[in-house]
Amino acid sequence: DKKTLTLPGFWIGKYPVTATQYDQFVQAGGYTNPDYWAEAIKKKYWTKAGFKGGWDNEPRTAPIPYPVPFSLPNHPVVGVTWYEAMAYTRWLNQYLKHQAAGRSGEPWQSLTAGKLQVTLPTHEQWEKAARGTDGRAYPWVGDFDANKANTGETGIGATSTVGCFPLGVSPYGALDMSGNVWEWLLADPGDLRGGSWDGVSRFARCAVRSGLNPVNRNYSRGFRVSLSPL
Repeated sequence: DKKTLTLPGFWIGKYPVTATQYDQFVQAGGYTNPDYWAEAIKKKYWTKAGFKGGWDNEPRTAPIPYPVPFSLPNHPVVGVTWYEAMAYTRWLNQYLKHQAAGRSGEPWQSLTAGKLQVTLPTHEQWEKAARGTDGRAYPWVGDFDANKANTGETGIGATSTVGCFPLGVSPYGALDMSGNVWEWLLADPGDLRGGSWDGVSRFARCAVRSGLNPVNRNYSRGFRVSLSPL
């Protein structure tokens, strides 16, 4: 079934969150601050010792470590669950509101006024940002092209530097919407979009959804953030 939606204006990350960006949250003590972990606390995945999901043997205060190239600073952060992605957005919202103080223009003024908040994108936001409104299958016009996205066909065999496929840019300027890493979404915890480096191109189509346990984490799961109106 098809439906037409009119979305309120929103901002979305140009790239997936990188390992360096996520590490700022880690270094700021994000894993031990209960203010960021409402969903994990509800599911008893978080204590003062850190986050311990269903796949973890011990509480941890950082994402699952993977070797180079997955850990490179300008690659997407991987090894994070949906709960960790949500916690990061809450920390980033607090951080950006502090940075916005005294700044003019958007989105700073709306952040300061509490009209926007950092969160994970909804399905509708993600798909709009990825494909626009002209019904394209991928962020670009035409069929799949291995020069425009990091998928199994591209042959890299790992994550890639965010933004290194500029020909795959979406109509709104977002990069890596197809390929590189699956991206956690806000609605229906466990849903992902975008395909990844270890999947075939049909999974990287803008319309494809993938469901997964929200405590799942590996080297092909990441996320990007959005600034959404309250």
